[in-house]
Amino acid sequence: MKNSHLQRNLVLTGGEDRINQLELFVEKICDDFYIFDQYYANILSALSLLCDLEESVTSTEAAKEMHIFFNKDKNGLYFHVKLRDKFLDMARLYERANMFGNHEPQMDGIEEDTAVMHILMRLADKILLNQDKQSITLFFRVTGINEMLGLQRIQLLEKYYADMVCA
Repeated sequence: MKNSHLQRNLVLTGGEDRINQLELFVEKICDDFYIFDQYYANILSALSLLCDLEESVTSTEAAKEMHIFFNKDKNGLYFHVKLRDKFLDMARLYERANMFGNHEPQMDGIEEDTAVMHILMRLADKILLNQDKQSITLFFRVTGINEMLGLQRIQLLEKYYADMVCA
C-alpha cells in the first residue's frame, strides 16, 4: 500500500492565478518535507519554467490545463507533468539542450525554448522523459540535505568546544 502523504496532485488551470496555484502546491510540499529555501526556489522556478515552456509549444485551449503529479521516495522528490500532444516537441527541445552538456551555451543563435530547457536541466537534478505516459519528470535529490546540516552543526560544536578549552 502506497503512502498517500508522499503523493500529491495538482491540476493547474488557465488564468492569472496559475502561478499562485503552483506556489501553494510547492510551498506545501516543501513545508511538509522540511525542504530548505534554496531547493524550494529551484523547484518552483523549474516547474514555473516548465509550465511556461509547455504553454509556448502548445497553441490549443487544452494547454490551459496542466496536470502535475508529485511523489517522494527515499531518493528525492519527483514532479511528473503530463504533456499530452506536445511530448515530441518537448523531447526535441530536451535533445537540443542536452547537446550543451554542462557547458553554458552561447545565447546568441540559440532558440529561446532550447535555452529555457537548458536552464531546467540545471535547476533539476535529473529530467526524465516518458513517451508511454507522455510526461516529463523533474527529479530533485534531497537525501543529503540533513546530512550537510548535521556536518555543519558538528563543525560548529567542535569549534565551540575548542574555543572553550583554549579560553
